[in-house]
Amino acid sequence: MTEHNAGKNFSTKYDKTWKLIYYEAYLDEHMARIREKKLKSFGSAFGHLLKRLDMGNKKKEG
Repeated sequence: MTEHNAGKNFSTKYDKTWKLIYYEAYLDEHMARIREKKLKSFGSAFGHLLKRLDMGNKKKEG
């Protein structure tokens, strides 16, 4: 998080104010990569995550 906010990460360099609002932990990197792929590939998985965070309504309003 510190590297993102300091602009050291290329992909987030220009949007520097990051705040951690959700965290998922996995026992191994393989399972974490599978979850990341699902979130990035399937809109429904991302939608369920937003719903879990109660951000679904905020997304539609903005």
